[in-house]
Amino acid sequence: MAKPARGLSVFVRYLTVWVVLCILGGTVLGRLAPGVAKFLDALAIYVGEAPVVSIPIAVCLFFMMAASGFFMGAPKMLWMALSAPSVRRSA
Repeated sequence: MAKPARGLSVFVRYLTVWVVLCILGGTVLGRLAPGVAKFLDALAIYVGEAPVVSIPIAVCLFFMMAASGFFMGAPKMLWMALSAPSVRRSA
């Protein structure tokens, strides 16, 4: 007998809630401890005067995608893309 498909994990199911909580937490932290916000902002990669990549945000996004299982399907999708027959147009 086949096992029933597993539902979404708690993390994935409530991802919107976690994002909203993080936004609120960051806003409160920025108000209560502005030095932390300035420190995190200094960890960005700048071009001229404009921040281009925020290292803390990049790290958090990496772990969020890893926790949600995004990377689990990536090797399979890559293999499928590379092994698919190419479609060529005739001239």
